[in-house]
Amino acid sequence: MYVRRQALGSIGKFGAAGVAATLLALLAGARPVESAVAKPADTELPWPTLPVKDIRPGMVGYGLTVFSGQKPERFPVRVVGVLPRHASLMDIILVDTDEPRLKHAGIVAGMSGSPIYIDGKLVGALSLGWAFSKDALGGVTPIEYMAADLKRPLRGRDFNHLAINTRSTESLKSPVEELHKRLPAPSLGISTQTGQLQRVSMPLLVSGLSDEPLAILRDALSPYGIAVMSGGGSSPNPVAQRAFEPGSAIAVDLVRGDVTMQSIGTVTAIDGNRVLAFGHPMLNAGETYFPVSTAEVTTFMPSLVSSFKFGHSLLPAGVLIQDRSAGIIADTTQAAQTLPMTISIFPVGQPSRVLKTELARHKLLTPVLVSVVAVQAVSVVASDVADVTVQVDSTLKVTGYPPLRQTDYLFSSDGYSGKMLANSTGSRQLQELLSNPFGPIHVESLDLKVELLYRSQVADVVSMSLPSDELEPGKTAMVRVALRPFGQSLEYVTVPVEVPRALAGQTVKLEVQAGAQVKPEFAAPDSLADFVDNLRKGYSGKSVVATITTSDEGANLRGRTVPSLPASVLATLRPGASSRRGEVQKRLYRTVHDVDWVMQGKQELTVQIKDLRDDSRSITTP
Repeated sequence: MYVRRQALGSIGKFGAAGVAATLLALLAGARPVESAVAKPADTELPWPTLPVKDIRPGMVGYGLTVFSGQKPERFPVRVVGVLPRHASLMDIILVDTDEPRLKHAGIVAGMSGSPIYIDGKLVGALSLGWAFSKDALGGVTPIEYMAADLKRPLRGRDFNHLAINTRSTESLKSPVEELHKRLPAPSLGISTQTGQLQRVSMPLLVSGLSDEPLAILRDALSPYGIAVMSGGGSSPNPVAQRAFEPGSAIAVDLVRGDVTMQSIGTVTAIDGNRVLAFGHPMLNAGETYFPVSTAEVTTFMPSLVSSFKFGHSLLPAGVLIQDRSAGIIADTTQAAQTLPMTISIFPVGQPSRVLKTELARHKLLTPVLVSVVAVQAVSVVASDVADVTVQVDSTLKVTGYPPLRQTDYLFSSDGYSGKMLANSTGSRQLQELLSNPFGPIHVESLDLKVELLYRSQVADVVSMSLPSDELEPGKTAMVRVALRPFGQSLEYVTVPVEVPRALAGQTVKLEVQAGAQVKPEFAAPDSLADFVDNLRKGYSGKSVVATITTSDEGANLRGRTVPSLPASVLATLRPGASSRRGEVQKRLYRTVHDVDWVMQGKQELTVQIKDLRDDSRSITTP
């Protein structure tokens, strides 16, 4: 539930009397003021309703919510007045209650969506409360605003896609940064100089998380007014309710399994297979397909700032299809499509651990959830602060394509962190696939297998040397590379580098670098298939890569790399009148050499390639 409070600085200036005076002034002017926003048209609704225009102060009725367990119970309400255009340009009905169980706790977060009835007619959903209030005073979202979203057409899962970029995946930021960038957060505060109110958070109950992943989750969700709190979980309750009813608890599940994340609210009304709830948004993300479940309430947690319900999900009961400013709508006939993720961690000489979860599918939120669960998996098993060599095998299964398999080799002198796992290739590939610029894609599962060896199997690239000052074109140059393994004397490896005959007479740059630090060469994708293929490209962390960079030019054209083209052809690809042109780039020649260490660092030289014309001139005729 959203709870609204007077900012602390404003309370200090105006005092509680100032806040009360502001509310009274708003209520006094409520009736003459007409909303500038067109209200939903009066259409026939499946329940008897009392529209907000007919609400008057002093009317009495009741609400329904779950105080404990699964069964909704009544609580009395009395109308205080109407605040016009108060929240998201909607009228809000103010009510208070003398229910003994709410006298101490106030309006409780988790009561969001509790249906309010007057004269047996549905008025709306309890959705707002005020912190630091001495009375149980709450705000009600009128049902006509909530019911209007029932008529919104759905695009469907396959058309609920967002392309983040148009050419490659280089512009992707971290999952949390992308979430904040692409899903604008609602304003959490407004000017306090006129005594206006400020929104406080709604709870997301989580279980199975320690401090570090909790901090990441809070950082991700706090801009959306969501407070991450320990609690929640799931229950194998044999008498769990299997259907919703007005006033029953509903859980929106972001993560299920060994880790759970769920936001619990209350059902407002049911229209066939559609369930209205909350009376306010969750993320205000529009059309979404998060899993929803029936839920059970354990108890209230009273708080001076914002009391909230402790509870947990019970049985899967459909999917969330709308997340709008007036509330959420779930469809009980649809089955949720979650993303299974398994993280297996095997520390050598220590007990292993397997963490299994199912994540809600969302182009921006899913990568954040992957990061949080990955950090948790590592914090539970691998908390040693010591030198560690890491191998991460990731398998990302994508419908219609062979699995994407990648092995990362890493080294850390401070122990293995969850953030390292969250940045593994498999995790990044998932983020890139969900945000690809070509179209919807179905990721079936993500498996991460982590092997930890608490030993320093890492080496630095120290130097490189060549057999001569000039390299022979068309032959193999034996490049000698000096490596310094941690705590050991220098080791030398010889990398055979093919010198193309076409480079005769050129001055080139020769670079030897740790494989994981080398950006693979690929053309900008021209299709989804190209995009997926590009994700497979990369170099092992246990390799050194020798690269010759030349002045020759090739082209990236329609998803393919064309290594060598005549100057006349290259000229047509440079910027001009056409909008469909290739990308001209310097040519690279690469040689990969595997080693036994996780590599770091690089070295480079400028080298002359022998000119074959000089040899021809030196030949004399008798």
